Amino acid sequence: MLVAGGNGIGLAAGLSIYPERINENPLILWAAIGCSVASMLALLLTPKWGFRPDA
Repeated sequence: MLVAGGNGIGLAAGLSIYPERINENPLILWAAIGCSVASMLALLLTPKWGFRPDA
């Protein structure tokens, strides 16, 4: 949850600070979204960094 929130806030800040640059080259936005998704998947799939409550 914290990773998703942090990535979302970072992407939103980038969009609000540099809207012209992102509109000129939307590949930057898609690359950032891809990195965000990859980081979240890495955290979910790595048992050492993930959290699974006891059943």
